[in-house]
Amino acid sequence: MTATGPLLSRIRDDLGLSGAAVGVLTSLPVLCLGAFAFVGPVLGRRWGEAPSGARESGPAHGGAAVRQIPDPGALFAGRH
Repeated sequence: MTATGPLLSRIRDDLGLSGAAVGVLTSLPVLCLGAFAFVGPVLGRRWGEAPSGARESGPAHGGAAVRQIPDPGALFAGRH
């Protein structure tokens, strides 16, 4: 999340994104953190902290893999 800020001008230029698209791109992780914040404690109680942490890291790794595709759609899809 924090590495995106310094690279925004390069990302915008390389992918031809508008200012609004860049704003959405930087907002998506924060919105997802807020929207899914309730899931962590529930899973932690259900499966234990370490196993649930391992399961919850799967989507993060998947998003990182999707972001490697040089397409604006993949960039937004992988930001979750």
